Amino acid sequence: ERGSSRWGVKTKYLLHGMDPTNSKALKREIVFHSWEAVRDIEPFPRGVPEGWGCPAISNKAFHLVDQKIRRQSQRVLMWIIKE
Repeated sequence: ERGSSRWGVKTKYLLHGMDPTNSKALKREIVFHSWEAVRDIEPFPRGVPEGWGCPAISNKAFHLVDQKIRRQSQRVLMWIIKE
């Protein structure tokens, strides 16, 4: 579900966890959003700034991903892996 956000481009997606390890994502308000602190360059090996558990990407990348998600007629499955 797409909604408004306080971060980045002011848009977020609510996440519905499908595994036991993330089944409370919606209840905990874990959302996918953009964030100014995430840059458009490869983060390896430094990594990206830590948020509060929400997956975040750069504003520029979010605009591209948001366009793709909005064109979908069905739910979108995201694999988010934290190393």
